[in-house]
Amino acid sequence: MFLETTLPKLFPNPEVDKSMATVSIYVDSIVSGDKTSPDHATYQSRLFRAGISRHETRSQCMDLIFAGTDSTGMNLATTFFQLARHPEKHSHVHQELLTAPPTAGLQTLTYLRAVIRETLRLSMANPTRLPHVVPAGGWSFNGHYFSVGTNVGCALHTLHFNPEVFTSPFEFRPERWLDDTEENRVTPKMNRNHIPFGLETRSCIAKNFAMAELYTAVNKVVLSGVLEGASTDIERIEIDEWFNSKVKGEKVMLRWK
Repeated sequence: MFLETTLPKLFPNPEVDKSMATVSIYVDSIVSGDKTSPDHATYQSRLFRAGISRHETRSQCMDLIFAGTDSTGMNLATTFFQLARHPEKHSHVHQELLTAPPTAGLQTLTYLRAVIRETLRLSMANPTRLPHVVPAGGWSFNGHYFSVGTNVGCALHTLHFNPEVFTSPFEFRPERWLDDTEENRVTPKMNRNHIPFGLETRSCIAKNFAMAELYTAVNKVVLSGVLEGASTDIERIEIDEWFNSKVKGEKVMLRWK
């Protein structure tokens, strides 16, 4: 929290400030309406009716906007970056989409699903170490004891780039997921270490919506042909650890000859 509030003051970024101001104005507009009308089924109206203060409602709306744009945007940028770097994989998923039966759901398409799972592994839309506080009684893990009140956590980087689980972990290999089916689950460690949306009660509440967005957007972009002939100037996207990904250079660039 200290870094989040201090760094922008030390290193101001006019573009970021302008974006934040735009979001702030929008959120102010949606929480300033009638807060009691039963006719309003919006998220913010429901919070008001539940007795949540205007200040907290505003904070919740801000969080949801960033959670629903930064993370999905990072995942999509990574997908298109990787497909541009690997034209043979782009051709594979393009052909699968072209030949899929009209009634087939996008999430049933094997290679498309593998591409998105691999992208979610690499993109780390929320790379920070999600903290938890050890409850009463303490906690033991792998032979180590943590006393009550200790802050513990595990960053996605630790799991998603573990070479003992993911061979050549920094490489984009959708094929690694192709044998991972309910009938033939040969990679249980991969499933256990793949947590782009968190786990169980701490998992993202909008996971299903986010996945629908990813499948729909990748389908439309790949079929449009816009990635044909695209290339990148760098081999991998570098990010700083933050709650949402902070891309070094602030851009994910594609180029067309």
